[in-house]
Amino acid sequence: MFSRLGGNGTAAALVVACFLLNGPTKGQAQKPIVAVAYLYDGQVVLTRAEFDEYLKHRRGGDELLEFFINRQIIEIECGKHNILVTDAEVDKAVEADLALANVSAVEFEKILPRFRHTLYTWREDVIRPKLMMQKLLRAKIKISEKDLQVAFEARYGPKVECRMIVFHDPAGQEIGQRSDVQNAMRGREQFLIEASKQSHSGLAWSQGRMPAVHRHFGEEKLEQMAFRLKEGEISSLVQLKTGEHVLLLCEKHHPANKAAMFKEVREDLYREVLESRVAESMHSEFAELRKKAAPKVVNSKQP
Repeated sequence: MFSRLGGNGTAAALVVACFLLNGPTKGQAQKPIVAVAYLYDGQVVLTRAEFDEYLKHRRGGDELLEFFINRQIIEIECGKHNILVTDAEVDKAVEADLALANVSAVEFEKILPRFRHTLYTWREDVIRPKLMMQKLLRAKIKISEKDLQVAFEARYGPKVECRMIVFHDPAGQEIGQRSDVQNAMRGREQFLIEASKQSHSGLAWSQGRMPAVHRHFGEEKLEQMAFRLKEGEISSLVQLKTGEHVLLLCEKHHPANKAAMFKEVREDLYREVLESRVAESMHSEFAELRKKAAPKVVNSKQP
């Protein structure tokens, strides 16, 4: 009853006053409201009864309290913006997961217990909150014309096919003096040998093959080096933002797609950029929501 009175102090005061003046209804026992957590400086109370209802459909106990709190925060914030996710939208997202995993619904249900989920909890604790957060972010994120122009240049501009070797710098040794670096710089054949031996398993498996380097690649030094190289040429060492060093082998230059017209692909670019920003912002946005809610957990084992 009191768990969502939150910002309406007048309403809360009236309820409490009536209770004090009239007392409990004759013959009715008043059950104490037991809180498991407070949000927004106590304006929202999450009760044991609500948490117990949540647990009815899940395998677990008080260790799921944080998941319950997170779900409530998302629902409250989405409620402020009248954001809802329908069962049909959840169904569609589940179908997309099945298609991505290339499994049937029956097979999917057999897989889920490995991740401590049932189909119900996958829908309600993974899919629905994710869709709610996506809607919340789409309403907040603004895409400019400059953003779209950058996306156009990245997708339809010139590209360079390269292979890459990533070197993790050992302490106390100059990176350029390492034997594997020097060997890789001797020529294509030796580069491929060293590429297949590198510690980055994905690159090692493909002998260093990487996605084509394009404009606005995200690693400015690597992008500049790739576009400077001639086909068959091996780069000097390039230091990434992470501090790691790489060598590039230029395989092929691809010219820009001159047939692409910005106006014709603008809507596709907008969706692409928006969904990319949503995915990038999901973790940090929820962290901000949780910071704003400032949950304070009460002893979750109260009777």
